[in-house]
Amino acid sequence: GMIERHWNRSSLAGEFQRYAALVEQELDLIDELVSGCYLAMADFHLFTSFSMLYFAAATTYEQRRLGGEISPGGGFLCADDEQLRAIVRQTRRRLEGALAQGEGALSSERFRQDVMQAIAPFDNVGLRDPSACNMYRYTAPIIR
Repeated sequence: GMIERHWNRSSLAGEFQRYAALVEQELDLIDELVSGCYLAMADFHLFTSFSMLYFAAATTYEQRRLGGEISPGGGFLCADDEQLRAIVRQTRRRLEGALAQGEGALSSERFRQDVMQAIAPFDNVGLRDPSACNMYRYTAPIIR
C-alpha cells in the first residue's frame, strides 16, 4: 500500500496529505448525498429524483473501476471528480433553498428534469429512462 511504497522516503508526508484530502472529498460527497435524501424524504418524487445523483455516482464509479480508469487510491463514488461533486453540491443546495421557501417553490417535475440533465454525463445505465418507472434492471456497469 501507500505506506509500504513511501516508507522512509520524503514522499510519505505528501502521500498522507493527498490521502487526507481524498478522504475529506469522499466524506463531503457522502454528506451531500445523504443530507439531500433526508431533505427530500417527505416528497417521493423529489426523493427519487435526488437519489439519482447517488446512482449516477455509484454506477459511474463501478464502470470506471472495472474499466481500469480508477487507480488504487482513487475516490470512492468518484469523489475525486470535481464535476460530479459540484453537481451534487449545487443540486442539494437548490433543493434546500426551495424547500425553505415553502410549498410551491419547487416543482417536482422541474426538479426531476434538472437532475436528469445534470447527471447526463454520468448516466451509463439508463437512469434517465422515464419508462423504467424507478425500477432499473440493468444497473451493473457496462464496460465498453
